[in-house]
Amino acid sequence: MTVPAQPAARPARWTRHALACGVAGLVAAAVVIVTMLGAAAPASAHDALAKTSPEADTTVTEALEDVQLTFVAEPLETGTEVLVMDQDGTDWSSGEATHDGATITQPLTSELPSGTYEVQWRVVSGDGHPISGSYAFDVEVAPVADEESPSPSASPSGTTSEVSAPTDASGSASATPAADRSSDTSGDSSLFAVAIGAIVLVVVVVVVVAFVRRRYSAE
Repeated sequence: MTVPAQPAARPARWTRHALACGVAGLVAAAVVIVTMLGAAAPASAHDALAKTSPEADTTVTEALEDVQLTFVAEPLETGTEVLVMDQDGTDWSSGEATHDGATITQPLTSELPSGTYEVQWRVVSGDGHPISGSYAFDVEVAPVADEESPSPSASPSGTTSEVSAPTDASGSASATPAADRSSDTSGDSSLFAVAIGAIVLVVVVVVVVAFVRRRYSAE
């Protein structure tokens, strides 16, 4: 009577080989993720707008001669553009912006009247990556009395004249609160890199598992 041959036991080295393949795939995926995050980190650092003057979503009660943007890293002096727009679409910036290290100063044509303004900026970071953004602020400046106007006691009718409160472009007596429109393009790059790395990791794991199953099935 012939005894059917028993299937040969899978060698232990094959198990070790499959495990090594899986670990190698995971390591490769981790390296890809770290590399992509490392590439995105410098751009994120250069893209950061550290502070502004006036600050975003604040109300200014004094006359302004310029606006200032300060970045985490010093941007290039080429390709800089700063606009200060009112609600009517009028640009109140005057001339070219000046650079002083990481701070950019944009002069204004004159003192800003009461209203809401949006600063639209575009610069080129130190690594040559162009970035842009915007933010808004309000101006509420007290009206200046006319020195040549007659005093209330000298008025023929004996009544005092009232000075109307400053109005913005929409006719409202008070400025409309500014909306926060600051842009953060640096976060998008990091999220994109993480997403790509995660996809690569999943693909590598799926390929390794499928390969291992095929070898086991063949044996």
